[in-house]
Amino acid sequence: MTAMRVLVLRPRPEAEETAAALAALGYRPLLAPMLEVRALSHPPIDPARYAAVLLTSANAVRALADDPALPGLRPLPVFAVGAHTARAAEGAGFALVEAGETDGAALVARLPRRLARGTRVLYPAGRDRAFDPVPVLAAAGIAVDVIAVYAAEPVPDLPSDVVAAIAGGAVDAVLTGSARTSAAFAAALGRAGLLGRLEPLLICGISENAVVPLRRSGASRVRIASRPDQAGLLACLGGGG
Repeated sequence: MTAMRVLVLRPRPEAEETAAALAALGYRPLLAPMLEVRALSHPPIDPARYAAVLLTSANAVRALADDPALPGLRPLPVFAVGAHTARAAEGAGFALVEAGETDGAALVARLPRRLARGTRVLYPAGRDRAFDPVPVLAAAGIAVDVIAVYAAEPVPDLPSDVVAAIAGGAVDAVLTGSARTSAAFAAALGRAGLLGRLEPLLICGISENAVVPLRRSGASRVRIASRPDQAGLLACLGGGG
């Protein structure tokens, strides 16, 4: 039996991690990162202002790698969304890291039980955000400073080898982790004249929202991971979640 050929749309370096996991399971991965992550300049961060750090992406950790505030932030407790982000924080030297739910809203909902009223939380985040912790924490008397430290820019075109693979029917499935990723992929397919090749592909999405742009563009074979993480996506390929 020919191994399933799976297109990975995650940005680097996570794309390589997913590719390695796919290969270990017997799949044939192909990479087409649809978002390119870059660090942003931002106002100076004063660690003394904060009682904790909220992290929802490993991209934020990498964006702070050369920030002069990082040594002062490392002793603060970190509340991280998902094990992947938690591992990135630990790798950057944060000493007190708590890995919470893989959903940002669920993690933030329990922070008022962990933090005192009148405290302030640092949230280094992406420039484009679908998640806002401020209302929930403000209602509990906890202030949040949201500082954009990175941007994830859509990649306009697919790699030439991926164009050839899709055109030749040499892709069986696609993994997508966000609506922005899916929208960038659909746009790139359109520019390459390949939107008609989308319908037969198996689309595995980390959430229903993540696959909306591809459904709108003609995808009909869609599965949603039962867990919003890499393990859920990989299980989704085999019909699980």
